[in-house]
Amino acid sequence: MPHRAASIHRGYHRTMSGPDVALPPDDRALEALLRARRFGPPEPDDATPWDFVRRWPAEAVRARAWPVISRLLTDDDELVRARAVELARVWSEGAALTMPRLIEVAERHAALYGDQAPEGVSLRHELAFALSNHVDERNGAHVAALLREMAEHEPIGGGAASVLGRYEPAFVTAQAKKWGDAQAEWIVEAARSLALFRRDAILPFLNRLSGLGKPTRARVLEVVEQYIKRDDATATALALGQGLPPPTRRAPSVDECRVAIGL
Repeated sequence: MPHRAASIHRGYHRTMSGPDVALPPDDRALEALLRARRFGPPEPDDATPWDFVRRWPAEAVRARAWPVISRLLTDDDELVRARAVELARVWSEGAALTMPRLIEVAERHAALYGDQAPEGVSLRHELAFALSNHVDERNGAHVAALLREMAEHEPIGGGAASVLGRYEPAFVTAQAKKWGDAQAEWIVEAARSLALFRRDAILPFLNRLSGLGKPTRARVLEVVEQYIKRDDATATALALGQGLPPPTRRAPSVDECRVAIGL
């Protein structure tokens, strides 16, 4: 796996305890610092090469750093864009600021986040990961529509399958059949989301997977049985909590799920 793909998934859980970097005195110097520090890998115990930004005072990050980083999301340098979207992804405290801008970038600057892969992972994946990281019931359907467009090009990860499973069950059903066993991890992630939030869509999903390899089908069935909510009140509460319609049909039994997927 390329270095960047590995650092994305391992680094997300790291604490940002690398060396401190002084806050530059003005925006020009701040941008120059960011550009100079755009190369990886991150410092030990940091998630990204720009994690030093998150060690600055919270107000400085919001008022000084974010406006510069927001602008760099559409920079001409692919690696600078990668760093900017990466910072937006891991800066969870700033989601109220970052999400509107990320949505705007996905809508208006999709060409800047396509197959370009300055470190082995496409910028499309990077943007999808950042969008998926801060989804809630207010923006979920909007973000899912953007992720659906991205997933037409590649099996984007970083939680996108989970978001699409919640808000676009028919789409993930079609894509799972299309991509097949080569994207078993993506399919399993989507299945978990369907089981949790879209119980009514489980049987159609399982039916479409009946032609996949037995190992993939067994994993999917195991995840469905682990996460499906057969209690109507629980299933309804989970759906409504995500701004989704509650189930209208009874929960499928274990045997019905097994038959649907062909096991």
